Amino acid sequence: MIKIKTYKGYFTFDKKEYNHLRGHLNTYFELSIKEINNDKFSGTIIEDSKTGGIEGVGTVEGYIHQNNIYFIKRMPYLAVLTSVNKIKTYRNKKHPEILYQGSFDNANNVIKGIWKTKFTIIWFGVLPIPFFPSKGSWQMEL
Repeated sequence: MIKIKTYKGYFTFDKKEYNHLRGHLNTYFELSIKEINNDKFSGTIIEDSKTGGIEGVGTVEGYIHQNNIYFIKRMPYLAVLTSVNKIKTYRNKKHPEILYQGSFDNANNVIKGIWKTKFTIIWFGVLPIPFFPSKGSWQMEL
């Protein structure tokens, strides 16, 4: 089960072309569980910007049900891939929520699963910019 501590992990995108454009197969992160209350938990997450992560300290809130884990990741800044290996950070906008789900693999001492974003529109002045859904996989050591 999950404990109050810092976990190391990574995520990747399902679309290999997108990983190629980002210049990274995996983006590494450290997720720190700060509070546990029954089956609910919350904490912070820091992504490695050298492997394509979003700058800043994000938050996670989720719950555990049986052998499964579910959480929402909220990053403080919007990050947009503008060209090959170029990510632009907008500090005046928040990144869309990222939904994670996974299961405990105690035999291999990891938690692994999938993540996804929903369709959303972010306004840049009077221009609505659509952000289409994306998805991928993730893994974190126990």
